[in-house]
Amino acid sequence: MWVLDVAAAGAVDAWVGVLDEAERRRMAAFRYEADRHRYGVAHAGLRLLLGRECGVPPADVTLTNRPCVHCGGPHGKPEVTGGPQWSMSHSGELALYAVAPWPVGIDVERPERAVDPVSLAAYLHPRERAEITALPPDAARRAFYRCWTRKEAFLKGTGTGLNDSLARWYVGVDGSASGPAGWSLVEVPVPDGYQAAVAVARVPLPAWSVHELRLDP
Repeated sequence: MWVLDVAAAGAVDAWVGVLDEAERRRMAAFRYEADRHRYGVAHAGLRLLLGRECGVPPADVTLTNRPCVHCGGPHGKPEVTGGPQWSMSHSGELALYAVAPWPVGIDVERPERAVDPVSLAAYLHPRERAEITALPPDAARRAFYRCWTRKEAFLKGTGTGLNDSLARWYVGVDGSASGPAGWSLVEVPVPDGYQAAVAVARVPLPAWSVHELRLDP
């Protein structure tokens, strides 16, 4: 796994050239410059990482999508032609990447104090809902984000994404929960102010470590 400090990567202009046409269109569609910068740098980091894995320049990485598991459309789980499986997530000034020979999903979130964890817990698995609502407010908020990152990482790993029912799968609100059968879910160490998790379709989880990804000119 790799972590990228988006703010420390410099101006996005230095990296736009490695993005493909579709990525440049999506980047340009953001209303605010800060959002364009985060998107562009995070996706440039992805291409740099996958280029290393595939042995090609970042601009030559070919990103595609599998058929959607819900409707069969061309907007399913992203993948790279001729390379390993991967997952990316970014929030605030942080981008996280996971690469593995097996299905993998990763998620990072920046918890917001304005979030009402009890209200949002209503969409989760009944056991998760009960675990969160039993806690005092601050602990409930931490538990909600721990559960949310685990669940989104798992759903990204399966390729179903958030179109799947959040109440269908139990992932738990802490690291002691085993998660769905056939999957390993663990918390990823990230800077203060963020919460992250990774899901890998292997039990037990293979050896892994977190590295800093740098975008050097």
